[in-house]
Amino acid sequence: MKFLGIDYGLKRIGLAKGDDVNYMAFPLSCIINKNIDFVISEILKISEKEKFESIVIGLPLDTHLKETEQSVLTRKFGNILKEKLNLPVFFENEIFSTQEAKNKWLNQKSKKIGLIDQTAALIILQSYLDKVRFKK
Repeated sequence: MKFLGIDYGLKRIGLAKGDDVNYMAFPLSCIINKNIDFVISEILKISEKEKFESIVIGLPLDTHLKETEQSVLTRKFGNILKEKLNLPVFFENEIFSTQEAKNKWLNQKSKKIGLIDQTAALIILQSYLDKVRFKK
């Protein structure tokens, strides 16, 4: 099964891809969050090209694993995506994924826009794939 990993943000949305054959996630791209219609359209194009079968979205819970304002927005986004793409959507706790992504690029001189967002999406998706892999 091919998975699309998403790190949903109000400015940028990081994307990653992976599957349950190799259980590896890879950075894919970053979308500027202009508006919901633009984002859905871009994800639809990418999804059709990559032939994704499921979506994993990072859910920003607080340190007590409780919902936040951002997690409410993220769930709303996920539900819209599920309806528009007609694919199953799974939510994965993304606690500290952005900080971990920033730490990976801390000493790099690359200023590529969206690199941290893609890396955060990769971390989220890899976490989900690891859970799937070890449940078997």
